[in-house]
Amino acid sequence: MRLSPLLLLLALLAGWSQASQSLTASAIEADARRAAVAWLDALGPQLAKQAVFPMDHAERRAWSNLPHSMFARQGVAFGEMDDAQRRAAHQLLRSVLSSAGYLRATGIMRGDDILMASYGALPEGRTPQYGHDFYWIGLFGDPRGEGAWGLQLDGHHLALNVTAARGQLRVTPTFLGANPVEVVHGPYAGWNVMSEPDELALKLYHSLTDEQKAVAVVAKESPGDILAGPGKADLIGARQGIAVDQLDGDQRQLLEQIVREFVDTYRGELAIQGMHEFRKDLEEGVHFAWFGGGDPAQSYAFRIHGKRNWIELAQMNGMDSRELGVNHIHAIWRRLGDDYGVGLLAAAAK
Repeated sequence: MRLSPLLLLLALLAGWSQASQSLTASAIEADARRAAVAWLDALGPQLAKQAVFPMDHAERRAWSNLPHSMFARQGVAFGEMDDAQRRAAHQLLRSVLSSAGYLRATGIMRGDDILMASYGALPEGRTPQYGHDFYWIGLFGDPRGEGAWGLQLDGHHLALNVTAARGQLRVTPTFLGANPVEVVHGPYAGWNVMSEPDELALKLYHSLTDEQKAVAVVAKESPGDILAGPGKADLIGARQGIAVDQLDGDQRQLLEQIVREFVDTYRGELAIQGMHEFRKDLEEGVHFAWFGGGDPAQSYAFRIHGKRNWIELAQMNGMDSRELGVNHIHAIWRRLGDDYGVGLLAAAAK
């Protein structure tokens, strides 16, 4: 029997609703747990032992945006895996990331290959500094059991920290970066995996009136990097910049769009929860702070600071900056008081 257009639409909506409901936090956690176990099984005994740490191990907080030559990691690197193991690793990433988040994360990793290629041939015996091979996955706790566990992907310009307990997940700190932000030369010319949060922030800055800028612009010079980078959450102080209630409706919408670029890194209810928490912040007070000017050729930075969330991005000189101006981004999303699932784990322990 052929369905009428209306019945077809209703059927599609019903299917969409069922798919959406299947992406609850508990369903995502179950998918991630299965994918983590499958990855461990694919690794074999030796690499699996290398991949797993106690839940309270120092490595869980020992991540960095620096290349591996400047910061040593533990876990299992993509360069140590065979094809089947890499496929299982990518399935593990897809189990917690949205399609957009997965493409951005893997695009950052691919960008590291482009950065390495820009250096040309290396002297014999020298280990490459950058590249897709130098991203490490570590698991914390036991995903085979029913207790709390965690997942970390850590490498140059990318750090994902996922905590799971009682069918719930927390996904910060999330660090996203790129150098180059936009590829200028070669077959990937024009490719850009971090454009949206940057361009939205510039649009918000340029929408501010002179009176608003007088409050929002905290410093005429960029700090040169993000403030609350790896190991530096304790540097977050009082809120600075312009309060959200001093922005008009269009400006508030731009602010929300910037936040979505971070929370939508993750699947289903994880993104919904992220926006729900941010909207709680909006009700209680969020500030937007700008550092530097509005010239995209010069370094600048912004921060979004609420009671529960901290998001910041710094745009700096990087690869091919002579052609494009600043072309190197560091960005981070933190949940204040609940990074690494601190609050979740405390509740689960009661």
